[in-house]
Amino acid sequence: MQILNSAVALAVLSLVSPISGHVAIIGARGDQERAVNGQAFGITSQTHVLYDGKLVGFRSGDARWPFQKDTTVFASPAVPWKLPGCWLDKKGKKVCHKEKYLVPVRRKYFDGGCGVTLHTVGQYAKYRDALWNTEKAVHRTAKFFQQPVKPGAMVNVSLELTHSIKIDKLTTAAAGGFIKMTMHEVNKTVVEGSGGGFRCFVDSTGLGRTFPTRLKLTPGALPAGVKPNKEGTKQWHMMVYLPTSLDCKGSHNGRKSICIIRCQDRSEDGPFGGCVPFQQLRPGDKDYSPPKPQPTNIPEPEPAPIQSAQTPKPTPSNTPSKSTTSLPQETEVVDYGDEGSDYSDEPEPYDSYY
Repeated sequence: MQILNSAVALAVLSLVSPISGHVAIIGARGDQERAVNGQAFGITSQTHVLYDGKLVGFRSGDARWPFQKDTTVFASPAVPWKLPGCWLDKKGKKVCHKEKYLVPVRRKYFDGGCGVTLHTVGQYAKYRDALWNTEKAVHRTAKFFQQPVKPGAMVNVSLELTHSIKIDKLTTAAAGGFIKMTMHEVNKTVVEGSGGGFRCFVDSTGLGRTFPTRLKLTPGALPAGVKPNKEGTKQWHMMVYLPTSLDCKGSHNGRKSICIIRCQDRSEDGPFGGCVPFQQLRPGDKDYSPPKPQPTNIPEPEPAPIQSAQTPKPTPSNTPSKSTTSLPQETEVVDYGDEGSDYSDEPEPYDSYY
């Protein structure tokens, strides 16, 4: 990933902010109770937002903010480090140097936990960091989204699970069954685009800390008329198949047999995806029905390890060499903090920079 040295290019990238392969899991139907349509943690309940002074559909645009604010990313910072927005100020690089914005931030991949969204970062900062409310909008990406994610800004598994149960978004599935996920994608397709295919894992404890078991899946076909690698928004489905040996052991707010599935793509600016909770129904449970046999042509999941997040390499002319020192990869998320998502249905003001 190269740093742009053109002021014009920087202005375009900073104001439009499209990044290939941003995906949010906005639906998840298990093989048991089809009426229950779940979703990934962190998905906002908003249906409309203010954008350029107009009330528009929340899933209708491709700008990073507000249309991608509930997309989960499994890396810190949430947005890869690039030349920040302060470069656009009248004083240019003097402002950047003074604020130490030209020091690159190495990304760390989260192989545990349920990631972070721009919304959780913003909500955490809004109530804990005065700079969020006083800083110029043009600097927020550099000061928050492109900085290391604080533990309390991570997706809070416990609060999200509570919310999923409260709003009846905990779908159900059986061992040997499946979960059909609805993917909302912004810009390039992950099925065939540069982001690469999805990989899904399951946590049988319901805690969302580690995901040791790889799952089989088959991506659905793209909607009619949608071409791969075409910018814009689109939705498609992905089938995630559950093993016959599944044994969900999690419990929360009176619900038992809870598992969490974590799905992610291989996008360079990601990985993007999300964590989807579900409740396992067993023989003898109310509403249980034996799942239909799974297709015999499902490909085996690749044994390769999860890909680490990529780190942009700043040019020597703009950044001191000592700033590019490698940092160890983050391998565990142990503190999910105490701040969950803001579930307000009210449209949020659009900030012109994002």
